[in-house]
Amino acid sequence: ETRSRNTYENARFTREIIEPAPAETWLLVTSAYHMPRAIGVFHTVGWDVLPYPVDYRSTNEYTLGLHVCRAVTN
Repeated sequence: ETRSRNTYENARFTREIIEPAPAETWLLVTSAYHMPRAIGVFHTVGWDVLPYPVDYRSTNEYTLGLHVCRAVTN
């Protein structure tokens, strides 16, 4: 899927391409940090997926500060 500009569009366009059968189980692979939001988006488009979180990171003052700096500079 190459048209999406955000997670909602990615879920919607991918579901249209794949057309998952009701009995099929699909894994949603994304970072553990983004998983709660991604699961909600996929459920919104009617796709019941099984979460498979990856890229676990611990949050401490240093890494939290980096995320804030990235958000401000981007």
